[in-house]
Amino acid sequence: HGFRTCESKRLIRVPRLRKHTHITRGCENTPTLPNWPTDMLSIALSLALLTAQSHASSDPWEWSSTFTLSAGSYTWQSQKTGCPLTAQAYADATMIVAIIPIDNTTAAALTAGESDATAAFNAAVNKSPGEALSANGGNNLVFDNSLSTSTFPLTITTAGSYGIYAQHGVSEFEHDEHYLINSAGADVEAVAAGGGEHAHGHATSCVTPTWKRPDCSCTAAGTIHCEDRLQIPP
Repeated sequence: HGFRTCESKRLIRVPRLRKHTHITRGCENTPTLPNWPTDMLSIALSLALLTAQSHASSDPWEWSSTFTLSAGSYTWQSQKTGCPLTAQAYADATMIVAIIPIDNTTAAALTAGESDATAAFNAAVNKSPGEALSANGGNNLVFDNSLSTSTFPLTITTAGSYGIYAQHGVSEFEHDEHYLINSAGADVEAVAAGGGEHAHGHATSCVTPTWKRPDCSCTAAGTIHCEDRLQIPP
């Protein structure tokens, strides 16, 4: 009947509350939910779920971050993932990546660039591995299943701040290489993350499983202890 339990505490009826609603002294001092009909609870839960989904899907990208890029050559890398190594696959067949010049590398500038990013997503051009990415527009990366790593060259002609918005989380496409490297092969890290940015250490970290990748990332370095999802032994 809506009672709450608390050891050694006395239930106190509060007359002004709805019938069958009680609070407890010394517990949380908050009323329990009244005995709503099952259909009312179902409706409330459904509305809450729809609201959460609408907020979660307001942008067409799952990941976005800002970067300081010097003029020069870069490479975007997307990899097959999963264990065992012989059964690795791309998390998705394609992924839209919009690259937009922005005012600076703050999160506010990343947000200000969302309108341009949305337009770039809507006009994204298919790019196969080896084809150059646009540094001011949308690119729909089409992965090659015959390759364990699909690479896409990126040339920056004007040094400055850039926002990158990706349809999927970039960590879903990382096995043992970083998603963005410079001409020297060094990782290019984000300055400010708008969403989905992750910690690095590809050879020493185990990625939490997701519905798209139901196991931990694996490398040839050793066996992963997925029960703790922390370290790969040397």
